[in-house]
Amino acid sequence: MSRKGCASATAGTTLSLLICLSTAADAQQPPRTAGPVAPPAIIFGVGDIMHCAAPEGGDITGRLMERLLDETPGSLAITLGDNSNDDGSELSYDCLNRSSWGRLMGHVFPTPGNHDYGVDKDLPFYFLYFPNAGPLRRGYYAYNVGAWRVYALNTELVAPAARLRQLEWLEQDLRANHASRCVLAYFHRPPFSSGQFASPAWALPIFRILYRYGADLAVTAHEHFFAYLPPLNPDGVVDVSKGVPTIIAGTGGARFFRRPKTLRWGAHGEEIVAGTLGVVRLRLYPGRFDWAFVPAQPMAGTPPSGAGRCHANPSN
Repeated sequence: MSRKGCASATAGTTLSLLICLSTAADAQQPPRTAGPVAPPAIIFGVGDIMHCAAPEGGDITGRLMERLLDETPGSLAITLGDNSNDDGSELSYDCLNRSSWGRLMGHVFPTPGNHDYGVDKDLPFYFLYFPNAGPLRRGYYAYNVGAWRVYALNTELVAPAARLRQLEWLEQDLRANHASRCVLAYFHRPPFSSGQFASPAWALPIFRILYRYGADLAVTAHEHFFAYLPPLNPDGVVDVSKGVPTIIAGTGGARFFRRPKTLRWGAHGEEIVAGTLGVVRLRLYPGRFDWAFVPAQPMAGTPPSGAGRCHANPSN
């Protein structure tokens, strides 16, 4: 981001300014060769949030997100699509706005889901509601947080030309950044799931490019439960050396889905939490990351957590 862009961000949200300052510092300061370990960048994320017929769940996760951001200075919030689980209209977004999420409107870096496009396929109200939604009608963008390049992507583009433009943009940006930074991508539809709503037709083209350029973590929603999938290649096969682990965090308040009867990758560390509201916490260090499910309510057992290392620079 240019210094001019950072100057314009002062009129925006505090979190936007933090990202600008972090990016400007990256450009102005030489790399350190010694010194204390850098603190992690911290991101909290969740999708499938508000349903007007039953707004209580969305309000609970909004209050949780608000508390976590207050307790963790400098942290960011992301949404993983289906911010409205109704039809994405202005009326349905009013339900979101009247909940505790309304106080966070300018503090989240969102992505859209299929329900957000329910009424208007060309210009959903999503773009008019969130000030950090990215370029109008496009819905995908990127930013730097610490040592990481973060991609907010749009799995809901219908027009083939629009989908192709996103893929071309993503590949060009990864080509410019993947060798020097770890890579996190978040979007609504998971390419793989042990549930019923994996969306390979929508998400696999994105996932293939992420895999090719050595992305380190993907975070999605669409399934109304929490899941961790081990590092996979685009064929859904476990690949511990180059695969991309995927988190599904559709636990934002919409009606719960049942726990899948069979875990497709159960022998490889797959984890599922069903029937519990909560968000995922990501801590992004130089060269590594860890994650944890943060429940909004008491749950049976220990909330799942895990960690991983960034890939070595892949050869393409």
